[in-house]
Amino acid sequence: MKKSIDQILNKYQVITRATFVNELRREKIGVTFRQNAQGFIYGATFIDHKNKTVFNGSDLGKAYSAKSLTEHFGNTDKEKTYLKPIRRQKTYLEQKNEGSNKSYLEPLAPTNYLKDLLGRAEIDYAPSTGEKKKKRKKRPFKI
Repeated sequence: MKKSIDQILNKYQVITRATFVNELRREKIGVTFRQNAQGFIYGATFIDHKNKTVFNGSDLGKAYSAKSLTEHFGNTDKEKTYLKPIRRQKTYLEQKNEGSNKSYLEPLAPTNYLKDLLGRAEIDYAPSTGEKKKKRKKRPFKI
């Protein structure tokens, strides 16, 4: 019985009372908590349905008394995990710019492209080389 209770308590960092009772029920162990009028738990009784035995929590040991069990209880269940949390690795640029807010791109200067396009004539766009293109001679077609 101690082994089953220890396994359940070691599985969780924080466990609710209802989850503790349900986990013991799966192991065929019943638990009854004795409470006073204010809701303070002052005793726990464990009932082993496999071996048909009943034990007081404090009779099993100090770790199974009502006081030590209520120290494990919380508002939510939190299972123990032995995995480390995953940290996102920083990229090269994030490491380099960690202390500064430097940007590698310069801000664009404000321009008025429409005014530039409408203000120029098409002649301005044509390249003037001053030379005429050479014409190729046509060769006669031979059969």
